[in-house]
Amino acid sequence: MTNPLLTTADLPRYAAIRPEHIEPAIDRMLTDNRVELERLLAAHHTYTWDNLIQPLEELEDRLNKAWSPVNHLHSVRDSEDLRAAYNACLPKLSAHYTELGQHEGLYQAYRQIADGPEYPRLDPAQRKVIDNALRDFRLSGIALPPAQRDRYKAIMQELAQLSAKFSENVLDATQGWTQHLSDEAQLAGLPESAKALARQTARQRDLDGWLLTLELPSYLPVLNYADDRELRRTLYDAYCTRASDQGPNAGQWDNGAVMERILALRHEVAQLLGFHDYSDYSLATKMADSPDQVLAFLDDLAGRAQPQAQRELDELRHFARDHFGMDDLQAGTSAITRKNCASTAIGYRRKNCAPTSPSPECCRGCSRWRNGCSASSFTRWTLSKSGIPMFAPTKSSMAPAPNAAGSTWTCTRVRTSAAARGWTAACRDGS
Repeated sequence: MTNPLLTTADLPRYAAIRPEHIEPAIDRMLTDNRVELERLLAAHHTYTWDNLIQPLEELEDRLNKAWSPVNHLHSVRDSEDLRAAYNACLPKLSAHYTELGQHEGLYQAYRQIADGPEYPRLDPAQRKVIDNALRDFRLSGIALPPAQRDRYKAIMQELAQLSAKFSENVLDATQGWTQHLSDEAQLAGLPESAKALARQTARQRDLDGWLLTLELPSYLPVLNYADDRELRRTLYDAYCTRASDQGPNAGQWDNGAVMERILALRHEVAQLLGFHDYSDYSLATKMADSPDQVLAFLDDLAGRAQPQAQRELDELRHFARDHFGMDDLQAGTSAITRKNCASTAIGYRRKNCAPTSPSPECCRGCSRWRNGCSASSFTRWTLSKSGIPMFAPTKSSMAPAPNAAGSTWTCTRVRTSAAARGWTAACRDGS
């Protein structure tokens, strides 16, 4: 059977690619490329774009067309066999590119073209290819003594393996967390397509109800549309703490040690090549000239973006005030204001008729009204349908006068209609 990675089709044949195809195809291409490189160098004494660079570009393009679909499948359809084949090829590819970057004969051939009469006649794109190649020879340690070249090669191989390990940990952590829901009301606000995906995911795992994951088709609709604030928070926390020492799977698939090793090796290779640190080394292939220039750009960008961000924050404040009676937006908590005695779920303040229990479904032991609530004070709140007490005030003749001394209040909660899927907490005079 023909190996699909060795065909010259314009588009990858993803459906035909199997783990057992990967390593043989890469071995074959790497061997062919090495043989052809030596043949091209031996066949000519005067090198040109057509007799050297163009054939080499085509060889590398063929290798990339084989490896790119493998890399993509490793990211989106990982399996034990695919991961083993992928990791078996990484050191071989790293060694190949290091060999190219430290190949003295190839380096001299590029130098000959750059210094020869053909270079000025080449178009800008061709000259850029040659200039970048000469730069990459220097960044690959072409000028290093043999022992340091070997060290550079070892660092590059280890970095390739660490990078793969980092990605695998993130992938495993993404796939290793789920949220099983049995009440459709918890999915309020989600598009029907997102609900259908959650139900399908649950069925695929022989579960009833709905199953949310950290895969983007499941995660993003929850963050964008779910009414349930705590559900959004749960998924957000799990997503942001993947593969770390924090969050619901703390310590499992932790990338902490991997990142420390990557940083150490990057610093070593930068100094090996004569750079102060990895930032300087990284910028050698980028448009910015120095780390200070990058920081100045980011500071300038922040200054230009801040007015728009402030306008958007003001819009959110106006929306919260007009729809929920909230005068203050805070991260995770909002004060109960004297203007309308409204509150959000977390962080009640005792001075303004604050429930003593922070539970979203409890409203008991209200303190007495004080701090200047208006004469038409509010004594009834309706909790939002997501279960978070973002109280919408309603006028009542039961309201005490402002600053009424000695008037204490207790709260009872009653279930509203099934359609509303919420709670109503009614305060009454408890004196």
